[in-house]
Amino acid sequence: ILTLEGQPQGVTTVAWSQDGRFIATGSYDGTVHLWDAEDGRTLHVLTGLLGVVQTLDFSPDSRWLATLSDEDGAMRVWETVTGRLGDIHQGTLGSMGYAVDFSPDGELIAVPGYTGPFGSGIPETLIYRCELCTGLRGLLALARERVTRELKPEEEERFLHTREDR
Repeated sequence: ILTLEGQPQGVTTVAWSQDGRFIATGSYDGTVHLWDAEDGRTLHVLTGLLGVVQTLDFSPDSRWLATLSDEDGAMRVWETVTGRLGDIHQGTLGSMGYAVDFSPDGELIAVPGYTGPFGSGIPETLIYRCELCTGLRGLLALARERVTRELKPEEEERFLHTREDR
């Protein structure tokens, strides 16, 4: 049906977005190609990953793509529509492993790995809150969680866009 060409170093991993609009492929050269699943054209080439792209996963709403590369062990979160890098999470002391998985609500990302260089150290699974991925409800909860004092009702309405009568 389609042939996706353009990664001369070869493809290491592939994922299909939940809404069926995108296909993402990771490569040995540290790039991720984001493709239009309907016609196979390249939408974005994501760069800045260090080493081989080990794995990738779309958020349940297909707005975000999490990637994991082996050289720096960093998990990156990208916006699918723009190809913009949104966030980077570095594992503790070393390799983060070979998998990345969004939670069903899209607010958390799980990454198995090791504390220390790959093949040594203590195996662990790191769970990250994807603050970019939480939507308005999550942002409001985060704002309330991080305030250092109680907001007055007028401040809540002004800064959090809430009203008592809603």
